[in-house]
Amino acid sequence: MTETAAKTIRQFAGIAPVVPKFAESVLLLIDQQNEYVEGPLALSGMREARAVNARVLAAARAAGAAIVHVAQLGSAGGMFDRTAHRGAFIDEVQPIDGEPIVEKRFASSFSGTTLDDVLAGIGRKSLIITGYMTHNCVTGTAFDAVTRGLAVTIIADATATRDLPDGQGGVVPAAVLQQAQLTGLSDRQALILSSTELLTNQ
Repeated sequence: MTETAAKTIRQFAGIAPVVPKFAESVLLLIDQQNEYVEGPLALSGMREARAVNARVLAAARAAGAAIVHVAQLGSAGGMFDRTAHRGAFIDEVQPIDGEPIVEKRFASSFSGTTLDDVLAGIGRKSLIITGYMTHNCVTGTAFDAVTRGLAVTIIADATATRDLPDGQGGVVPAAVLQQAQLTGLSDRQALILSSTELLTNQ
């Protein structure tokens, strides 16, 4: 008796892996803030992820994507203080005029924010997500986006996470967590692509 090849729920449902077009999509950049570059929340692989995000953003702007920036809003003097350097957007992905900024206090970019209204005003149903952290805000946003009828794509190399304690005295390395989280999201919530797959199929 041969084993059945592993399949995602998306595959069982017959959802084709169609690369989204920038001109028909919203690029949602989540928490691209200096807090994740320096300090206690510095993420693994940020140099590479920053470069990828800069390329994706430039291509999206050139191709007519709608761009929305999300920022974690922390307390004054604490993490993600939006008036301080570490709460500010990373230089390579600074918003420009006409690109909405949504501030949030929870993991999901939809929870208690204006994102629903912003997306309704744009009127597109394809959401391309990049940003940080993969296991937290990217995942929370993806789950909530699906419940709103949005088609979600996550750009794997434009996301990042960090080492986490495993609760048993050890550590789950960032690379392991990153792969597991994206694999889990690929089961039902999102199409997972590399930036190369996205950019070469526009």
